[in-house]
Amino acid sequence: MNLKLNIFLIFIFRFIQNQPTSKYNVELETVDRDVFNEIAPKNFHYDFIIQNLKLPQPNPAIFPIIDEVLFKINKTYFNLDLVGHLMGEHKFKDLDWRNHSMKILKSKNNHFFNDKTFDKDFKLMSSFPSPKISNPFPDIEEFCDQSAYECLNYISEIVEFNIAFSLLNISKIDMGKILIEEKRFMDRWQLFNFRATASYYLCWFTLNKNPLFKKFYDNECPFKIGTKRDFKCAETLFCPDPCCGKVIYNLTKEGKFNWSILDSKCKASSSNPCFNFKNKTCELSYDFNKNFDDLKDNKLNVSCNCEKGFRYSVEFKNCIDIDECVELSHKCDIEANEVCLNVKGGYECICKMGFILNKSNLFDSKDKCVEEKHLFDFD
Repeated sequence: MNLKLNIFLIFIFRFIQNQPTSKYNVELETVDRDVFNEIAPKNFHYDFIIQNLKLPQPNPAIFPIIDEVLFKINKTYFNLDLVGHLMGEHKFKDLDWRNHSMKILKSKNNHFFNDKTFDKDFKLMSSFPSPKISNPFPDIEEFCDQSAYECLNYISEIVEFNIAFSLLNISKIDMGKILIEEKRFMDRWQLFNFRATASYYLCWFTLNKNPLFKKFYDNECPFKIGTKRDFKCAETLFCPDPCCGKVIYNLTKEGKFNWSILDSKCKASSSNPCFNFKNKTCELSYDFNKNFDDLKDNKLNVSCNCEKGFRYSVEFKNCIDIDECVELSHKCDIEANEVCLNVKGGYECICKMGFILNKSNLFDSKDKCVEEKHLFDFD
């Protein structure tokens, strides 16, 4: 009887002991691996945690770390939604308050939504403020230089107000007006400086494909911007649109973003950098917008549908040949004495100086390129 009781107690003990492991396994299955690794401490990456949970007796020290990371992930999705609304308002409806007199500032300080007299000033859709911000908001620089998580967390903490109300009505309110009324900012100028500085960092994180910006919570993009593409929501809210920004965005009275209408109008607009190409599709390039200083200077690279081996150049406003040799994107075998030769639309692998092509294994060598001395090796 005692034996059965002991076995039962051991079973119960092991069952209870395994509950945290089962709980975390289930929770981690729903978490994006890259998002977890972005937030977790360096020595506690996703694969390490999973392997530890598979052990008969996982290290209990990992449980509070998992809890903290999961909490931060959920907080990040909340922060991303809040910051998305704040920055979407900046991009779609704000104006560069540096260009307006104090009289206009005072008269329009409390409201600027749907003010058609200011439509001509809504230029933040196609570029960052020009000239660039000369005195960036210092706290944003401090936190955003640390990490994407700290950046989002700081911005959201600054703008959190009447959370219960804002979550229900956030798409219908003037966030800027409320932030000024609640003394978070002195005036529109200071708020503009805050959001413009934030836009540099948030766009840069997006174009560098930081995993925190990959998807919004439940894959729902603020302002009813209907897109399921990875990073596209963040790009639309945080980055200027040098392709279609000068085209009036088709926002309905409910704030619904119509991609199909925007796409057709963009292709038909002469302001589209790709307008003169056969395929007029234009996109902001993720691969060639890595330089933060260039980003602030509005040196934004776009991608037109160029022929293979060519890339659109913002500087020349045309498709230019890609130099695979300079960019080291070629597949020439350097160790086999090959060198890269750039040609129009591609490249060729040739033998380096002092070597010749061993065509059809003419010489007694398995190498593709052999030294010229082999010319004199015949008996």
